[in-house]
Amino acid sequence: MACLSRLLVLLLACFQLHPPAVSADSPVVAKPALGVLRAAAPDASNRFVGSSAPGQLFFPDESVDVRLVLAREGAEDMVIEMQEITLRDLDHRLDGMEGYTDGGGHAPVIELAGAPIRHQFRADLGSEAETALELRDLPLPARFGTYALVLDRGGKRQLLATVARVPRPRPYGTIENTPILGEGAMLDEPDRYAQRGQQYARMGVRGWRTEVSWSEREDGSYDWSRYDAIFQAAEDSGIKIMVTLGTHPTWAQPFRGPTPAAGWRPTTGGYSGTGDWLTTPDLYERYGRWITAFCERYWKDGRGALWGLENYNEPWEGGGISGWARDALEYRKLQKLIADSARKVSPDIKLLAASSIMNTEDKFYSDGSNEFDQYVDVFTDHYVVPALSYGPMVARAHGKASVETETWLASNEPLVAQAASQFLATGQGFIAPWDPRLIFDKLPGTQDAYFVPTPIVSPSAAFNYFVTGKRFERFAFLTHLPWALQFGKDDDAEGVVVLLGQLMTVGGGLDARQRPWLQVDTSPGGTITLDNADGLLRFFDLNGNPAYVGQASVTLPLSPLPVYVKSDRGPAAVADRLRAGPIEGKRPVEILPQDFSTLVTAPQAALNVALHNALNRPITGTLTVTPAEGIVLVSPQATVELGAGETRTVAFEISSAQSSASNAYPFSFRFASPDGSAEYAEVMNAAIAPRLTPIIDGALDDWASVPGVTILGGVPQAEITALMQRPWLDLRDRLPSNSYAEFKLAWDEGFLYVAARVRASAPQPPSPPMAGRDENQYFHSATSDQRSPYREFLASHPSQSFASVPYVYRDSPEIPTVPDLPFIPFRRDRLQIGLDVTDDWHDLASDSDRVPYGFHAVPDTDYEYALYMTRGGGSELWRLLAPGVPRIHDFPRVPRGPRTTGPVPGARNAVKLDGDVYTYEMAIPRDELANLSLAPGARFGLTVRAGNQRGGNVDYGPGKAVS
Repeated sequence: MACLSRLLVLLLACFQLHPPAVSADSPVVAKPALGVLRAAAPDASNRFVGSSAPGQLFFPDESVDVRLVLAREGAEDMVIEMQEITLRDLDHRLDGMEGYTDGGGHAPVIELAGAPIRHQFRADLGSEAETALELRDLPLPARFGTYALVLDRGGKRQLLATVARVPRPRPYGTIENTPILGEGAMLDEPDRYAQRGQQYARMGVRGWRTEVSWSEREDGSYDWSRYDAIFQAAEDSGIKIMVTLGTHPTWAQPFRGPTPAAGWRPTTGGYSGTGDWLTTPDLYERYGRWITAFCERYWKDGRGALWGLENYNEPWEGGGISGWARDALEYRKLQKLIADSARKVSPDIKLLAASSIMNTEDKFYSDGSNEFDQYVDVFTDHYVVPALSYGPMVARAHGKASVETETWLASNEPLVAQAASQFLATGQGFIAPWDPRLIFDKLPGTQDAYFVPTPIVSPSAAFNYFVTGKRFERFAFLTHLPWALQFGKDDDAEGVVVLLGQLMTVGGGLDARQRPWLQVDTSPGGTITLDNADGLLRFFDLNGNPAYVGQASVTLPLSPLPVYVKSDRGPAAVADRLRAGPIEGKRPVEILPQDFSTLVTAPQAALNVALHNALNRPITGTLTVTPAEGIVLVSPQATVELGAGETRTVAFEISSAQSSASNAYPFSFRFASPDGSAEYAEVMNAAIAPRLTPIIDGALDDWASVPGVTILGGVPQAEITALMQRPWLDLRDRLPSNSYAEFKLAWDEGFLYVAARVRASAPQPPSPPMAGRDENQYFHSATSDQRSPYREFLASHPSQSFASVPYVYRDSPEIPTVPDLPFIPFRRDRLQIGLDVTDDWHDLASDSDRVPYGFHAVPDTDYEYALYMTRGGGSELWRLLAPGVPRIHDFPRVPRGPRTTGPVPGARNAVKLDGDVYTYEMAIPRDELANLSLAPGARFGLTVRAGNQRGGNVDYGPGKAVS
């Protein structure tokens, strides 16, 4: 991904040499950071030019020799101050300054750790304007971490550089058993390739990803010069390279330059996702011969640095940011070509694809067959954070590995271990948690863009040190705190437990609601106290330093700061102590009310409330319910006993109730116990589907007696309780467009019925139906020659035609730019529903014995449909998912099997638009919903999205404790 902003911290920015560029808003040599250090910014007069370690990364037993250049002006008696710095204060950010995380966010301000060490020295500066000198054996602490070097020259303090202490890497590390993968973007200058390899090697990194272009000249000769240097640097450093095969030479491209694709304009120059950068298919065979030659040169019978080949970076259909703009059929051809060409050299060269599990399933498995199992060994993901991750489960189902090769988000120290351990827990084999710009930067006086370390380096090296060679086994506890991730077998003396007192939401601002045990985990504070009188446990901080040494009783904060815990008896012994350690000061329970399964006025109506004890010990407390106005409970209180991690449901019977016209009942809850208290509030609904046979006409007149559920989006939480009790027309007058919807369900022996009203923001013009679409219309043909802007492009390419590139997208199926083209259902104004009617995960095996339920995406949706208006006042009900239907995007030219997405046979549906209000109505036949019991008392999971093509979807489920 293209990443435009820079991190961070202290000296991590680009400087001009003469004079240094230190702008007032620099996020690096920022005034807050320099203020913490009480130092001026680096400049070119007194400057750091190098040290005795690559990347200024020192192992604990190495002497620290640094080289300086000092100006003649000033005192000759000086001090170098060595001050440990950190990036852990997650609440103290650089206001208004974007931190470089590739997904947004703000950089923390540095903090000082411990007292500085001051080293005095005298420099004989002579008569020259500046003098180069070497200071040998600086008394840098052996403690792992990052240190600012501040020059104190006669009371004038100036930041010089940073250096770091890191653990010596494990000698048995390989690309496949080391958790953190490097990024080849750091291989920027050929004369520094060897240094770059050593920088990575000192961090314990044993593999990096490099994007490679087809390096053949038109005359057939190969240019290996750049790749020889890169692969030699990796080989010398004991590092393997995951290669992403990318663009092709211009002489091989149809127009001897990028082919204009969907969204192309003269100003885009074929990039930004608007151009195709690949060869004509008639040269594929020649490309394959180059791949074979490439593998022969760098595989070296397994002794070289080549590890595997990935087919293109982020090949999104309709236009990928790396220059992919072709259909799935061409991608499949290239995957086969890469596989066959590489296997002529060795079957052990790994074959990878396709930058996300969505791409992989869409392109390889859309027909329901396993044909492509023979052409791919490793599935790759980019930025698929744990809450959305299901790729590793798909990989396991196909007997493959899965890895995360681009996840540049670790912009502070705790996020390194948080991200790496969480991603590995989802099943990824390794993760690339940062862009090189997060871990190194440049200084004045050098052109080296990756010269000095940031505080992100040490925790990265520490995580590699502890976890290399140790597979993720399980969360030690699946139903209660603390979050203890086990790496290594139970009795492995080198195994480690990564203790995360509180999970951090991993990934560019994703909602904290995507964490498991939301109410408990997002509650700050708390401690766990462990008996360690026998010295069984050993503790290490996030940089790998021993902690709590010699303490008979160890109290750990339940904070986002990771702690590594080891025992000579293995992780199982660690888990036993954690299980027995009392947790104090933490919210003890989740309060999980369930919507009513009957009308509130029905006989024996009750509100069911589940309580989940997240503590590691039994608790007893009182749950008090404050009901909505008009509802009286038989008893508003219940005493509840819960074992460690136990969830128990309490029924509160209703003695009398008045029905709400809006079907909205605000309840509040409080749990009180000697172990702590907890509160929660939610607007409850009667989530019921009565027996009814409505006429499907989009009028909804015959739905009047059915209680509906109103969902709000973009509304402050404080207002929801009051607003949800207002009837539809009142809401329509008070709320902006695209902020709310109302839906209802009903059933009879033949159909499940769904109706909804949605207020939309600027409703889009309806598109033609998907059924029967001409899939070739999305791609170039001779008609492109007469269509702007492609016509103008051909003016400089006489005697050529877009008919020669019928595999390149002309129009995106996701972005409606041409009125006559249908675009895919999940990009339209629509009503989208998902049903969970069975306990299984269909084609994917559960890993609920390894991770807490809900830690990552759970593929529990059995059926999913989208209903939308089509041109001419019609509508279409599209099956997106059903048992046996592959997960696909409905892009054109995707190979399909007998069971696939499409219009629902036998369905009845209607969509009407009145001003800015859509009315949706559908009848899904029993034959379609084979696994749903259409009978009184049947229960099923439901989620609803009122989707808006212009953004601002409204969802049912995220605001509920139980969806």
